[in-house]
Amino acid sequence: MTSVFALTGVTGALGGRVAAQLAATAGREDVALRLVVRDAGRAPRLPGAQVVESPGGYADGPGLTAALAGVHTLFLVSAAEAEDRLTQHLTAVDAAAAAGVQRVVYTSFLGAAPDATFTLARQHAATEERLAASGIRWTALRNAMYADFVPFFATPVDGGAVIAAPAGDGAAGLWPGTTAPTSPRRCCGPTTRRSTAAPWTSPDPTH
Repeated sequence: MTSVFALTGVTGALGGRVAAQLAATAGREDVALRLVVRDAGRAPRLPGAQVVESPGGYADGPGLTAALAGVHTLFLVSAAEAEDRLTQHLTAVDAAAAAGVQRVVYTSFLGAAPDATFTLARQHAATEERLAASGIRWTALRNAMYADFVPFFATPVDGGAVIAAPAGDGAAGLWPGTTAPTSPRRCCGPTTRRSTAAPWTSPDPTH
């Protein structure tokens, strides 16, 4: 029996590379891919992959529920930074549960915790809590900051670049990057559990 594996975020660097790798093996593993996107015109063209539009994105619970109908596993890429980002995440988790999704693989963040200093880490923790309460089996991929995103933090100063933040003497852990050749293998390949950011899976196998 063929299982449907849905992916979000496939128009971005990380989701697109994961989708491409899965498309290369899906037919041999009785897996059908579904790419859930806001705009079908921007979806990658992958052999055998179904493209389903959900124009409202994570914020549209009923629309996302419909897009996920019949899905067994969902690769849920965290939303872009926005004022309602956490609300989007919680709505997406609820939509997955309403659609009957059996497993969610969520791109969380290293050190996700309710009392984390980093705002987004607190949001990821809240999303993990919603997953834990949803009744769905889930895995959180707790990646660190993507290295290829760091230049966007820099401000040109006197012919150079400066990244200024209230970090004190804290060290920063960086993920190889969304466009690094190893990224999709680390994210969804056989080396996942050996990666530097080992995933956190719901402890109860019934969830």
